[in-house]
Parts: sequence; structure tokens; C-alpha cells
Amino acid sequence: MSRIATIAAFAGVLLAGPAGGVCAPAYGGAQLIAAQVQTHSARGFHLATPDLIAMRSGLRVHGMVCQTSTTPASAPRVIRVEHLDASMRVIGTAAAQPAGPLNERRSLGCATYDVMTDWTVRLTDTVRVLAVS
Repeated sequence: MSRIATIAAFAGVLLAGPAGGVCAPAYGGAQLIAAQVQTHSARGFHLATPDLIAMRSGLRVHGMVCQTSTTPASAPRVIRVEHLDASMRVIGTAAAQPAGPLNERRSLGCATYDVMTDWTVRLTDTVRVLAVS
């Protein structure tokens, strides 16, 4: 990727904001979705707010979980993503395993996760992400 393309992709991510609906292009032209997101981390870990990416086949949830202590509880084995409607009723679930070094006592590592769904998320919906040990 050229330097200009890299800068343009980075700028697209920076321009994506919480205004609601579809935001600036990112992820190779895919659109980021601005929806309400809740994260629930496991003890000793932090779930960053994920990117919600509109794909042709549905919603892609891409994020990172990082270890915050050199003596954490057991590392999350699964990242569970829930789709909640306006009344906070769960209307869809999906999961993925984190990819990366977690629960290493020598370092504070991070791992990424990528969950592909067939969901269409409305402005009144919520996406909840949970780290499950």
C-alpha cells in the first residue's frame, strides 16, 4: 500500500464519529457504523470499543482486548457479541476467539478479534461485547 493510501485509510478511520448512521469510509472502502456499543471486560483485561463495519453480508465487529495486569484472572477464551434492539432485548449473538498473546505473566499483551454477522444494526439498536473466560 502506498504512503498516500495508508494516510487516506487512517484519515477515514479518524473521521468516523458517533454522529449516528454510516460514517466515513474505512477498512478498504467499507463503512463504519455509529451505533451504541457496550463493552464488558473480564477482570485484568480491557475491551476497547470495537469498530462496527457495514459489509454486504452484514455487520463485522472488529476490536481488541488487552491485558491490564501481570497477574490477571484467566484470559478471555471467547469474545461474545450481542445485538440488542431498542428495548435491550437480545436479538442476535455471535462469538470469536481472540487472536494474540493473552495471560502471559511476563508482558501486558493484546489480542484482536473479528466477528462477522448477518445483522443489520439500526440507530436505536445496541451492540454489546463481552469477554468470556
